[in-house]
Amino acid sequence: MSEQKSLEQVKELYQFLQGELPEGIRMKYPPRLSERGAFKAIWFLQEYMGILPVNYERCVRCGTLFDDRNSGGYRNGRNYCDCCY
Repeated sequence: MSEQKSLEQVKELYQFLQGELPEGIRMKYPPRLSERGAFKAIWFLQEYMGILPVNYERCVRCGTLFDDRNSGGYRNGRNYCDCCY
């Protein structure tokens, strides 16, 4: 990985995969994945490809992305953000 991607960059990718295009970007057919589907793509880029940092997780309750090194928690095999933990 040449440059560590910030949580904000990964959140932007997460929103893009769900069909929310960044300002100034136009696409005839943007992706329209569910929250879970979008995070599965991010997970693949983290775990298999090694392109994104592995410490970014998705809260199973509210869908928020968070850095598990600084916030959130893990309970019963599931990840939760600070608000839902």
